[in-house]
Amino acid sequence: MLVSLGYAISHVPVVKHHEDKVMMALMALIVLPVVLLVTGLIGSVLLIIRRRRVKNA
Repeated sequence: MLVSLGYAISHVPVVKHHEDKVMMALMALIVLPVVLLVTGLIGSVLLIIRRRRVKNA
């Protein structure tokens, strides 16, 4: 279904004309959540490590 949607969108004249901009926007929509998830994961791990150090000291 997703492939069919992508195929259909790729044949829209506006998308064909502005393909570079559309692809950049799609990549931003994919990359931004991944960056935020990784940042949150790293922050959570650092918080857990700090709490364990304080607890053991």
